[in-house]
Amino acid sequence: MERATQLLLEIAGGKAGPLQVAQQTDALPKRLEVALRRERIVRLLGIRYADNDVKATLEALGMRVLASADGWLVTPPSHRFDINIEADLIEELARVLGFESIPEADAISRQRVRPMAETTPAQPATIATAAAFTAVAGAVTAAAGSDRGWGNWFGWRR
Repeated sequence: MERATQLLLEIAGGKAGPLQVAQQTDALPKRLEVALRRERIVRLLGIRYADNDVKATLEALGMRVLASADGWLVTPPSHRFDINIEADLIEELARVLGFESIPEADAISRQRVRPMAETTPAQPATIATAAAFTAVAGAVTAAAGSDRGWGNWFGWRR
């Protein structure tokens, strides 16, 4: 505010009056506490940070951090509207403490393949997927013999 006033006085001249602030604190948005659980950090990032590191990191970002039984209650500063849920806090921890500290791990996904009788009609989505795959495979097969070298790229020889 002082710098803006100084520039205005230099350009336009005149004399600055007293600064008056009108603020309705009861009309400002209230920031709610966000629960941050130790186990959720481990589940999402695959690493367990020391409690002191978590608290110090979040406080350095201007957040109010209170310890709780299973983690922390965090109140983000009013200018951080991007922090609303637990995952937002975990993202901030990963960003500040370093993505390189997170160990690499293979994704684990359970696939459920149900047996299906040959007499059962296929679903339209399955038919469309098979048709698309057949069209792509046919195009690649046709290109395998062309001068573009697709056959060599896929390891096919004529």
